[in-house]
Amino acid sequence: MTTTARRDSVDGLEIAHDTDLLTEVLQVYRPEARYLRQMTHRFDGETIRADAELAIEGSCYIDETGHLNAVDALIGYNQMAYLTIATMIRHSVGPVFSEWSMAEFRRRHLPHMVIADSRFTFKRPIDSRRFRAELVFDRIEPYRAGSQERIALTTSVGFGNDTLGGCRGEVRVVIIDEAQ
Repeated sequence: MTTTARRDSVDGLEIAHDTDLLTEVLQVYRPEARYLRQMTHRFDGETIRADAELAIEGSCYIDETGHLNAVDALIGYNQMAYLTIATMIRHSVGPVFSEWSMAEFRRRHLPHMVIADSRFTFKRPIDSRRFRAELVFDRIEPYRAGSQERIALTTSVGFGNDTLGGCRGEVRVVIIDEAQ
């Protein structure tokens, strides 16, 4: 695979759905827990927006509730966040993830990406058999905690069927790289 030159300034860049990358990112999930179906990305300055289609054919842990719940919303969020980071790596976008390789992503994406805080607010039921989402990476901040380098992701997400107002969430992810 050819490496793309690093792109720090990416105003207006759009990246279409990549089926192969989605398959690679979701292979760590059990088949019944693969909710993300398609995702496109837009880069506006330092803000990353991703539009997604998700579907839950059957919850991976509970009988059918008839609507999206917070646990499945968080699973969908994780899949969208992982794919967004992998997309940034694959296309060498931004000052943080453009330095990573896909091997680095695979090494770090399960043990080192930690949800530090999450909050979801549901305004109305969302049919989980097929729904939409928008994920926004509002801020990506490298920082140090003692001798450890970390990356904080401040993100927001919206879920819905016809509109995205059914559920809003805010999630803070911290990427650590401590010895196991």
